Amino acid sequence: MKPETIAKARTMLASVLWDGLSYREAGAPFGLGRSTVERSIKGLVLEVAREHTGLSEKELRALLDPAALAKGGVPGKPGGGA
Repeated sequence: MKPETIAKARTMLASVLWDGLSYREAGAPFGLGRSTVERSIKGLVLEVAREHTGLSEKELRALLDPAALAKGGVPGKPGGGA
């Protein structure tokens, strides 16, 4: 990610988490729509997670899959999710 993209994604993520804004509201100051904001935030989270965990993007996407998270547990672990 480019530094300016990271800065925008961090600002939008903070707006969503701390201010309770929707993706659409968080992107409005930057002229970005909901889908673009969602992709930017997900990209930032994946990049930071890769740096700090050493897991591959494929592994992280599986761990962060909303459907799997809704089932609870950790995929591939006894008693875990999908």
